[in-house]
Amino acid sequence: MAIVSWVLVFLSLVAVAVSGRTIGRSPWWLGPEADPAPVWMVAVPVSLVIVPVWWAVRRTISAGLVGAVCAVLLGLVAVPDAADRPGIAVAVAVVAVAALVSSVAVVAGTRHYR
Repeated sequence: MAIVSWVLVFLSLVAVAVSGRTIGRSPWWLGPEADPAPVWMVAVPVSLVIVPVWWAVRRTISAGLVGAVCAVLLGLVAVPDAADRPGIAVAVAVVAVAALVSSVAVVAGTRHYR
């Protein structure tokens, strides 16, 4: 469940990025089409998705907690967009909340079936 959820989170972030780029309001970590952001800025949200997938693949008991921390950090990724791109910020925040709910479910499941 954790792996599928985080893959869907990644696909959702891609959808937000493509939609933002299409309407000319790219997220801060992607930058405008004429002047794209550096690779390290794009790596911020991508790494926040890769880390929980890696922990889930390893099947560690802390995979849900790592996912929850990454989901909260993903929510913070939406903050810089709140002032001038509120639609993008809301979309990223909704994806982060969905990731957090999924991670809480993973924590509850691993605690229950331990």
